[in-house]
Amino acid sequence: MVAWAGIIGAVLFGRAAAQVGSWQTLAGYQTASDVGPHSMIDLDMAEIETAVGTYATNANWLTEALMIYTNGGNGGNGNSIKGSGAIRHIKGFATSGEAKMMGWTTYPVYKAYYNDFNYADTFITKDYSAIVKDVGRAELIQKGANYQAVWMYVLHEIEDAVADCTNGDITANDDSVHAWDEGWAFYAGSLVAATAADSVTDDGTLIWELAEKRGIDFNTIDATGPAVVNVKLLAEFIKGRDDILAALCAEAGSVIEEIIKQMSIPLIQGTLKYAYLSDPQTTTGYCAADAGKTAMTASDACVKSWAEGWAFAAAVLPQVHQRFGCALLIPPELKIK
Repeated sequence: MVAWAGIIGAVLFGRAAAQVGSWQTLAGYQTASDVGPHSMIDLDMAEIETAVGTYATNANWLTEALMIYTNGGNGGNGNSIKGSGAIRHIKGFATSGEAKMMGWTTYPVYKAYYNDFNYADTFITKDYSAIVKDVGRAELIQKGANYQAVWMYVLHEIEDAVADCTNGDITANDDSVHAWDEGWAFYAGSLVAATAADSVTDDGTLIWELAEKRGIDFNTIDATGPAVVNVKLLAEFIKGRDDILAALCAEAGSVIEEIIKQMSIPLIQGTLKYAYLSDPQTTTGYCAADAGKTAMTASDACVKSWAEGWAFAAAVLPQVHQRFGCALLIPPELKIK
């Protein structure tokens, strides 16, 4: 009976497990649908990083960075193209919450904390010119786009996949597992290697890369090579994929909470790292000579570290508040208002 249930589920819910790997393999995850164009959103992120990196020499750096964020990269032709031919861009991720995510687990927590449907877009596009140097503003834009907008959209896709599975709406995203595959594509990107081990060095520009960097910082590296976070997330994404392919919708849904926890770890690690490095009392940090200064008057190294700390904290504070009822659990010197 169990075997027949699996066969019937595979028939009813589209592509069977035999189709896994017939498309892309991204950092060890074999997709069961074509998400190659989706994964290329990391090329937009790479272009944004390049644009903000010219803040000291290019008078148009801000306009150029926000143009890529708003319209997509590749000279305005887009890197990540939808099936309709429209250009996929990161601003679309940051501004889709009200329409797409209010019924999900995590987005409502962030919306409520910031009292803003488009909180990520607000963070990225805010005029910081009067309160932080360009060196810090560049970090806020780059990290806001990646660790707020893209980060949340990964979760949107996997929650959407489980909802489609539960509702039996197998055509909502081309097939039953497509949205789940999209979640991994937006987590890892197109620039990672095919295997998880090789993606330690070819780590792309998205959240896989962040987990690798923080894994090195905090010595949380798995014996197989990648960061522990990435090893655990890969296993959970594979489990969820296979559950959906087998029409085990509730089982796939139970994976989401662990994915949220693991994806939050690099944000917490980033907050801790830069809280330490931006504390004037930390003699081995960047702000030892900047006590009492602001993000407009401190040294560039200090301001950069300060902005990075605030970007990471802003990306995780809504969860801290929800889980522990604390509005702020970081040193006040990190906060940039």
